[in-house]
Amino acid sequence: MEISLPFVLLATVAIMAMPLPLSFGVKGNQLSYNYYKYSCPNLESLVEKELMSLFLTDITATSSFLRLMFHDCQVQGCDASILLNTNYITRNTEITSSRNFGIRHRETIDNIKSVLEEECPGQVSCADIIVLAAKVSVAFSGGPSIEVPLGRKDSTTSSSKQADAKLPSPTISVDEFISMFNSKGMSIQEAVSILGNAFQP
Repeated sequence: MEISLPFVLLATVAIMAMPLPLSFGVKGNQLSYNYYKYSCPNLESLVEKELMSLFLTDITATSSFLRLMFHDCQVQGCDASILLNTNYITRNTEITSSRNFGIRHRETIDNIKSVLEEECPGQVSCADIIVLAAKVSVAFSGGPSIEVPLGRKDSTTSSSKQADAKLPSPTISVDEFISMFNSKGMSIQEAVSILGNAFQP
């Protein structure tokens, strides 16, 4: 299914404009708009620089970062648990869930993290990088430059069972769909917009 750029823009703006998915599940961490002011002052410009070359060669990358953020935040909160690799003993991390089929650009977050480790070692969480990548994606798509609070911490746990339970199934009923997204504070319009991003390649 082909989704037009205006639809993607509508989806990105609708979801990024909501404060809840960017902050729920932070488990008491104090988020701040100036969290990295002293520890990594060039953070946002570095993230943007790393993403620009990708966006210029793959216009669909913007929606993939929004989807990555949603799939991360929906399960355990915005904690980068979707980036954790398969546990070779149990093989049950989030990314192994069928609900995460087609998730792209996890490696880009790792690449950005490597760049940031050179600039400001041990300071910036992958969870914040995911949110910033979604923010830059919205602006690059023609949406507003949205200020987002930062200070999320990365998880050390990840569960495919939780992903199965908290991410929408391809066979989800309308009532289940509405209930799942309402539980996160999303309206029907916002839920339809984010679901539309799942059809992006």
